Amino acid sequence: MTLYGYDIETTGVRPYSSEIVTIQYKRDSTGLSIYKRWEYESERELLLAFLNDWKDIPRARSRGAEEFIAFNVLKFDAPFLLVKAQQHDIASASGWEDKYVWENISHGPPFVDLAQLLGDDMKKFAEWRNCLIGSYGDYESKRIPEFYQRDDYEKIEEYVEDEMDTLEQIYQEIQNEPFYKELQDLRETAELDWKNRDNSTLSDF
Repeated sequence: MTLYGYDIETTGVRPYSSEIVTIQYKRDSTGLSIYKRWEYESERELLLAFLNDWKDIPRARSRGAEEFIAFNVLKFDAPFLLVKAQQHDIASASGWEDKYVWENISHGPPFVDLAQLLGDDMKKFAEWRNCLIGSYGDYESKRIPEFYQRDDYEKIEEYVEDEMDTLEQIYQEIQNEPFYKELQDLRETAELDWKNRDNSTLSDF
């Protein structure tokens, strides 16, 4: 099972002055979930709603965690959400400890950040989309603030749904690449070596 996202759309790239427009993720088991700013009284309520649901997603393989696939979550989405959680004092609002807020956002299920996997050169998502699946989307992400300002929520939802579908398609295409198969083989070898190391260490006692 695979979990795509979380992913966020915002009015800009600076979390101290920009706003969250949507937060979304897609699961094989339950489909697409979108938290829309226009459906909540405040950004704080939006963030609380997302985090309250996100905390219930399994983190460990032994508890049924899915593989978490995202794009640039390490450099943008997670830091943005952490700043917003601090701004809105989510710990107090939720009754959670600060540490738990941090863990809820930063310590998700086992994940692959495709931006890191593909080279971390900040190539746009749309560029990788065209390279791997041969198409661009109908809208660019930079138009989200424009749509939000004029209350064109339908276009925002269209963009979000298309982006999450595209994330899934990109990952499927990457899995067909020889380098990815080699990477998976290396991962399995490393895991096996680690298990053998642990077993040999235990046998010394």
